Amino acid sequence: KDHVLYLTNAKYSDSRLNLINGDHLTNDNWWMNHIQMIRDVQKKIIGFEVNSGRIEHLRFDKIK
Repeated sequence: KDHVLYLTNAKYSDSRLNLINGDHLTNDNWWMNHIQMIRDVQKKIIGFEVNSGRIEHLRFDKIK
């Protein structure tokens, strides 16, 4: 939205994602405040992993 990446959810307000380094995104939401991109050997994004509070290594894989 307006050249900014947002995390959206039907239950909560949109939250802006902030890039903290090449593959790590953060935001202020308690339910998903750290997202790490997962890349293949060619450096293409193939998914992401959520680490937030008690949730660790919850992986989402890209489906083609």
